[in-house]
Amino acid sequence: MRRLKSLVKKEFFQILRDPSSLMISFVLPTILLFIYGYGVSLDYKSLAIGLVLEETSPDAQSFAKALTNSSYFSVSIERDRIKLNQQLIEG
Repeated sequence: MRRLKSLVKKEFFQILRDPSSLMISFVLPTILLFIYGYGVSLDYKSLAIGLVLEETSPDAQSFAKALTNSSYFSVSIERDRIKLNQQLIEG
């Protein structure tokens, strides 16, 4: 335990003496924190998805309706998988 404590102390002083290590240790994570906080948005609106309804059961209809009413998805509902692929590729 004493060795670990002395090693941590030595490395801490080494980082304080070296400006590039100081920048990598403190400045770079702060910059990345701001970039990820303000620059990256994970809130998707109108994400295009396709739903193939192979059966018309009440559960399937309920699921399709729930997806359609969501503000996060732009849903294309078809019975034919090939036709749906064409629609999604075309936009």
